Amino acid sequence: MKNNKGGNQVKLSYGLRGGKLVHISTVPSGLDCDCYCAACEAKLMAKKGNENAHHFAHYKSEECEHAVETALHFAAKKVLEEAAQITLPELIIKDEKVSGVMCGQWSTKSGSAKVCEVHIALIESVVLEKSLKNIIPDVIAYINGIPLIIEIAVTHFVDEKKESKIHDHNIASIEIDLSDLARDEGFESIRTIVIDAIDQKKWLFHTETEKVRAELRSTLEIELQIELDQIYQKEQERKRLEEAKRQLKIKKNEKARQSIQTNLDKMNSYLKEINSWQEKSANELPNSPIWKRASSNMNVSLENLPAFLNQNVKGEHIFACDRRVWQAGLFSAFIYNTSRKYKEVYPINLERMNKWCKEHIPLNNFAFALYQSKDSMTPAEKESLQNFDCYKAIREFVRHLEQQGFIKHMYHNSYRIINDRLPIEEFSEMFPKSTFIGVNKAVVNALSSDNQERFHERAGIHEFCSGFSRKEAEELAYSSLFHPLIDQAVSW
Repeated sequence: MKNNKGGNQVKLSYGLRGGKLVHISTVPSGLDCDCYCAACEAKLMAKKGNENAHHFAHYKSEECEHAVETALHFAAKKVLEEAAQITLPELIIKDEKVSGVMCGQWSTKSGSAKVCEVHIALIESVVLEKSLKNIIPDVIAYINGIPLIIEIAVTHFVDEKKESKIHDHNIASIEIDLSDLARDEGFESIRTIVIDAIDQKKWLFHTETEKVRAELRSTLEIELQIELDQIYQKEQERKRLEEAKRQLKIKKNEKARQSIQTNLDKMNSYLKEINSWQEKSANELPNSPIWKRASSNMNVSLENLPAFLNQNVKGEHIFACDRRVWQAGLFSAFIYNTSRKYKEVYPINLERMNKWCKEHIPLNNFAFALYQSKDSMTPAEKESLQNFDCYKAIREFVRHLEQQGFIKHMYHNSYRIINDRLPIEEFSEMFPKSTFIGVNKAVVNALSSDNQERFHERAGIHEFCSGFSRKEAEELAYSSLFHPLIDQAVSW
């Protein structure tokens, strides 16, 4: 509510004369004006001097508190009666909202609607400050027999209590703001604001507001429901597609599972019968072309093969042969005697060794097929598959060779060869076979019992621990009884 506390100090420019409102400019000075106050009906005196603005003053009585405001009410009534019409402003319902949720998604629809356009209404009659359903409006204008309350805001605006009553009684009502109007303005200025202008007018209540609001809300709810339905349909479609993808994945996995079942059976059978497979591989080793080539190249046999070429390493189940085949083959192909064969010994690397094995060594190829279908395997099956890894097996074997002093790591997966000889060769060069004597049963029997025991013990050590043949082991054992230097050289 807007108030003008100084309103009662404003000079009065209007008075009643003969029941009609007149402006100070149209009457003579003094008591000859024959005017009285529109609010309290006290006699007025027109003061029209040369120093102050012309105005009315109460004659022999206190200035009336509501004189100015009541006078403007009369002025508004006068111009409304004379014009017999009024321009009413538009009324728009703004920011009406409805909200809803669907499938976890909130949606809000908002909008506005016009209750009425700017329009001119014809006035049939005007009544001033007459009670209407326990409301006393400033002005009542009847339009098509229906009352329109017109509140004239001068120093006081309509409060919530009065506005609530207007709503309760469902009576159309507007408020016209004359608070900024100069008090000495004539009827023409008042007419412009009250009749023609719309800027100083606002609707307090319109009888169609709730109907339009309900229609707007209904429209928004329909739009909201359409949007929620679309959200629902999209969610259903998403779920349908998800389910279709899931079913497709299941079928794909089932098909993939069927395609690898044979290889899975091979892997499981191999692991279950691993001892039988290893025994079979050991029996087939002498006939392996790789073994024959490697053993011939390095001049070794199964009896004197160094232990470092028979190492159990992770991933070696990928090889469908005895481990001595692929380990001897790798050593022979990449390390053995390289300083004698090449002017410059190049580094070796795991990738080349891995490629060589895939080209020359018998492999359990079912493992490679399973690696291509790991997504269709269970965690336990994937764990079992780790035992079939060519690259891993070669890497572990190469690390073992590094520990034995044959190679040294350079960078990434590359190694430098630092020893390309077999220990048995180094020993043979130190002690040529021509220095050994043949050992037969008679010679052994000629030894003392203590020496015979030492002979058999050392021959067994040379054969089973150092990889010598039985004949070489006996020769070395016999020689060591009489040549301690030989015994010391062989014992390492």
